[in-house]
Amino acid sequence: MTRQKVLLVKPWEGSSFIEQDANILEKCFDLTTVVFGWHRLIFILRTVLSRRVDGVVLWFVFWWAFPIVLASRLCGVKTILIPSGIDVGRYPEIEYGELLSFRHRSLVRFVLNNAALVLPVSDFVRREVLKFSRPRRMKVIYNGIDTSKFKPLPSINKEKLVITVGAVNKMNKSYKRFDLFTECAKYLQDVEFVLIGSCLDDTIKSLRSESPSNVSFTGFVPTDDLIQYYRRAKVYAQFSHAEAFGCALAEAMACECVPVVVERGALPEIVGDTGVSAPYDDPGAMAENIRIALGSNKGSKARERVLRLFSLKRRERELVRTLNDMFSEWLNDLATKRANKEEI
Repeated sequence: MTRQKVLLVKPWEGSSFIEQDANILEKCFDLTTVVFGWHRLIFILRTVLSRRVDGVVLWFVFWWAFPIVLASRLCGVKTILIPSGIDVGRYPEIEYGELLSFRHRSLVRFVLNNAALVLPVSDFVRREVLKFSRPRRMKVIYNGIDTSKFKPLPSINKEKLVITVGAVNKMNKSYKRFDLFTECAKYLQDVEFVLIGSCLDDTIKSLRSESPSNVSFTGFVPTDDLIQYYRRAKVYAQFSHAEAFGCALAEAMACECVPVVVERGALPEIVGDTGVSAPYDDPGAMAENIRIALGSNKGSKARERVLRLFSLKRRERELVRTLNDMFSEWLNDLATKRANKEEI
């Protein structure tokens, strides 16, 4: 059986969840991967317009997807979009989101309305998409966590440790609300708090100066060391303004951390009843929930939720099946049209 030719366009290098999808797709399709750049746009458009591929997968729906989707519509190539947060978000209170620009919002709306298939990574993202567009076909397929790698070990005991993960810069301080994380630590002086992530600008200086002595910052850590933190920590805290999924949250849950989140974005959707949540922007309530989580035994339940809903195996199964169904319908339609022409 001939494998369908697929072009995967990603906005940047280094995102583990995009690389996971590339590994999934190359198992079942004839895959070409390209990192978007204006110097690569001509190559992408030539590939589409010459019909050297059957489908184009676009990770994130930024405004520059417009010429790619337009060319695909003109020549009958299927476009599959994976919106994932910033690309379909509009949060003027923190100056965050692709849709803050009216021009970008118009282009992204066209892209979503004219794609063959839209695959948001959470129901929250699906609802964000529907606020301003009406895709022809849309299905939620959650991000996947490699639960064979992100798992607890019996030899490592949980500690009175609260962690959060994310690159430290000016935007993430507002978006990930690292300031709330460090503020909670002031209410729980007997608990160790650790923020894990690369320091990308001088925001780390203000965070350090505002933080009590029980907060530490690791800077960049390799994946193996990050997993060790997940295994040691009793609690994982995520206080984001509007998280689209929360890969680090799900990774921590897979390692049996008890999640503590705010009632924003996809965070309650990912946690379900396996953790505790608090109203947004209330550090006192958040700290109290962390105290409750430190005494909780819901860690194993959190892992079970990830195994059931957010495993990498489940994403692979659903992603491949959904794309195969789309291509099968397309080929059947082409065959029907040819048969009708021959009859005429």
